[in-house]
Amino acid sequence: MGHTSRNPRILEERIRVQDDETDLRQIAITDLGHDKPILLITDQIKTAAGKLIDRHARRVIIENIIADAIDFFYMDALSSSIPPQN
Repeated sequence: MGHTSRNPRILEERIRVQDDETDLRQIAITDLGHDKPILLITDQIKTAAGKLIDRHARRVIIENIIADAIDFFYMDALSSSIPPQN
């Protein structure tokens, strides 16, 4: 796992997808404990980068909790001692 820092390094730039006039914002983040940088692409131009990074981190935590609950459900279902009903 990579180096974890309280002050992650970020690189921001405005981008456009080919044949689209919408401005997008690309944010690359390092020093969050991952081996590779995290890349966020958003249409939220004015929101502070820190707020977007925090929101992303919270979503990842929620996704991991849901994934763990689903995995547990399947393991529990396979080992259940309740016989199937006909």
